Amino acid sequence: MTAQNTERDRMEELLAEHALSGLSAEDAAVLAELEAGEHDESYELAAAALELALVDHEQASPPAEVMERIKAGVLAHAAASRTATGRTQDAVEEEAPAPLAVLFRALPWLAAAAAIALAAVAWMPARTPSFSDQRVALLESPGVMTVAWQALEDPAAAGYTDGDVVWSDALQQGYMRFVGLEPNDPLKEQYQLWIFDASRSADHPVDGGVFNVNEAGEVIVPIDAKIRVNQASMFAITVERPGGVVVSDRSRLPLLAQPAG
Repeated sequence: MTAQNTERDRMEELLAEHALSGLSAEDAAVLAELEAGEHDESYELAAAALELALVDHEQASPPAEVMERIKAGVLAHAAASRTATGRTQDAVEEEAPAPLAVLFRALPWLAAAAAIALAAVAWMPARTPSFSDQRVALLESPGVMTVAWQALEDPAAAGYTDGDVVWSDALQQGYMRFVGLEPNDPLKEQYQLWIFDASRSADHPVDGGVFNVNEAGEVIVPIDAKIRVNQASMFAITVERPGGVVVSDRSRLPLLAQPAG
């Protein structure tokens, strides 16, 4: 291997490191010295590919061990691309016209950019839709009911201004939306949903789960029905002790929602 190729290999290793995770001051100085003899900006394609692959993901980069595997794959891919024709890259560049020589020099990094993007996307988990997104999706399903809450005489509903419950008997899925419901202290009390089923006695509504309101403004809560609801006819929110109750005395009933008809 010629000294020129050795220096190029070292430069490509440093460029990969720079594109993936940045360089130490010492390595940056080495890279600057190598680039002074042969400047190659094509690593920016790899950095851009990684940045695009990470868009819409909560984490800025994969774990260190994943980054090392990506880097190893990038360098191997670049080396394989450089020698795939059976000739050295230098020989190809010497024979090719100037524009083609530039292209051949960039090919390993174009391959590396694709490798980085594919590896990063493969590692990243899909973004979990928010409760708001899931609620909107449920609204598009057939047979879904949307019922507005009615505020009753309870301090928890004093600041209530808007909200509704979205529920599907067929999907056994639903979401509650509140605007202005009083935040609660979960160490002292919790909100609990009750779903009245037309096929069962009104004395035994279905427990829809306990929940907390931690802040003012709009809050969306998924419904957690403990048993199947065959025909939802009414929804009620009570204030209970932490963890909820099996049977509510309904002494505190801030919100009620009943479908028309």
